[in-house]
Amino acid sequence: LSLYRTGETCAVFVTDAADFAGNGISAPVGGGFTFDFDAPEIVLVSPDTLYGPLQRVAWRIVDEPAGVSPESITLTANGIAYTLASLALSFDGEILTFAPRLAEPWHADAEISLTIADMAYACPNIANYDLTLLYMPAEPQARFLSPPSGMAIACDPLRAEIFFDGAFGVDVSSAEITCNGTVLRSGDLLVAGDSVFAIFPEGAITSGADQITVSGLFDTLGNEVPAIVQDVLLDFNPPRIEQPYPADGQVYRGENLIISVLVTDDFAGVSLDLLSMTFNGDNYRLESPLLQMRGDTLALDASSMELSGAVSVRVDAFDRTTLCGPNASSLSWDFVVNAGAPLFELVEPFDGAITHVRNQPIIISASDPDGILPSSILLDVNGEEHRIGSEMSFVGGLLEFRPQGEWVSGTIYNITIYGEDAYGEPAEIELGSFVSDFDPPEVIATSPENGAVLEDAPRFVTISIRDEISGFDPRSFAVEFDGRVFYSGDFGLLADSTGITFDLEEAGIVIGSPDSAVFKITGIADYAGDYGSANIAEDFTLKFTVVDEGCVATPRPFSPNGDDYYDVVTIFTGIPEIAEINIYTIEGRKVRNARASGKWDWDGNDNAGRPMPPGIYTYTVGKVSDGSAFCGGTIILAR
Repeated sequence: LSLYRTGETCAVFVTDAADFAGNGISAPVGGGFTFDFDAPEIVLVSPDTLYGPLQRVAWRIVDEPAGVSPESITLTANGIAYTLASLALSFDGEILTFAPRLAEPWHADAEISLTIADMAYACPNIANYDLTLLYMPAEPQARFLSPPSGMAIACDPLRAEIFFDGAFGVDVSSAEITCNGTVLRSGDLLVAGDSVFAIFPEGAITSGADQITVSGLFDTLGNEVPAIVQDVLLDFNPPRIEQPYPADGQVYRGENLIISVLVTDDFAGVSLDLLSMTFNGDNYRLESPLLQMRGDTLALDASSMELSGAVSVRVDAFDRTTLCGPNASSLSWDFVVNAGAPLFELVEPFDGAITHVRNQPIIISASDPDGILPSSILLDVNGEEHRIGSEMSFVGGLLEFRPQGEWVSGTIYNITIYGEDAYGEPAEIELGSFVSDFDPPEVIATSPENGAVLEDAPRFVTISIRDEISGFDPRSFAVEFDGRVFYSGDFGLLADSTGITFDLEEAGIVIGSPDSAVFKITGIADYAGDYGSANIAEDFTLKFTVVDEGCVATPRPFSPNGDDYYDVVTIFTGIPEIAEINIYTIEGRKVRNARASGKWDWDGNDNAGRPMPPGIYTYTVGKVSDGSAFCGGTIILAR
């Protein structure tokens, strides 16, 4: 057999054979086989030095033609034997792998002996392999590329980039990157080359001083990267701009205006270089002497500016964040510099005026450089309030109130006006008052009394007149007597504010006896008001009778036609006691009778109330006490 080499084959057959009984084989018996005199070939296909706990030792095992016997594989490490039953050793038919991290106990360095046999029949070939295995773990490192340390950061979402410094690649399967309580794990991370990128969800991180911690990084051989920490100042919030003065919508009244606002930033701080205030279109920075930063207050001195009306202000502020910054904020507001309250002046009627106009208008001038709000105007007249509407209008700076009804005569009306300008500046002014007078002068007394019966004709006739508001105008009237007309200032006719005195003798008037005197006074008027014409009284008639003795009937004739002029005839009885008066036609037929004391008026009707025809009638006056006749006379009735 020594003539054969591994891999060669040989066929052996028994062609003739018999047992002791002489029975022979019926056919040749035998077969072929192959020679294998070589042990398995063991080739180390991995480094003999391990650089990490996940690294394995691998051999390529080849045996031809018998093949490797897996059951024969035995690996001894530092005196401890391992077979394929151990998790540390595996064989896939060609590659034998030893995982030291799965071996127990684990040895940093090891003397390894490997024994493998083939599957040759009866006499298997055995191979041995010895290896000194060294463990020299790598020391991968990591450092932050972003965000940089010591820099205020405004990036949201916050992004971190970690550089991996190692020879065997990075493994993030166990990594955790933490900031502000938010944890990112492998599924949240992106690996690109030697960099690991972590992006925190937007809004997940709050402003403030914090740390980004990276832990759980390994290289691909299982060497852990030491945890790293980066201090960061996070500021996602813009500066706060608060408490503007004057406030938005405020009406500023006064001088030495200082416009101010509070500007603060909790973390990065306010950038003074970028801070600005725009005022009515003009931009101011801290380089201007008018704009100053006093602590947290930004103030603009506008005291030297001539301001009136609407003012617009805008403040732009930035913080001092550098990465993704700065954070910016702005505040705009408007206020009003008010030059003063509205001005109201009474145009008509003037203060203290007397008006004879029954619907006297009230006219008020109104002015304000900022304009007046019509809806704010409130006119108060003796407590009754009026607004713009059907009775009151406001056009061209004039407020005009025309009452739908009439003022009440003899009333003092006090006028108060309230209004606001376009910015709410109020004004309430008592403008004054006026008096309404629609009543004419009033005759309050006469001498002689109206209707008096006198024994002697008077020299003077006086008429007392009263007008408490406008006053009686002594030039206004005329006196008619017996067809003559007398005017104030004529001989004998005098008048003053209290009434009229008529000197009959000086005026050349003689009243006989018996006689009836009738004075008709027309045009009695007061002084014309400051507005409107004079009030004129109705005509006043003064009648009296002069008798020596006996009875008298006057006037002669009388005309009862309803014109209030000689509508009745007055019969003076001439006796103080009650008298019986009878009226007769010229034929002697009695048509009327009455009883009266002193005098009695006949209206021209009979006892049945029927008008009597024109003509001459007689009358008698008798004493009721004894039935005797006293006197009588005639009456002329005209129609």
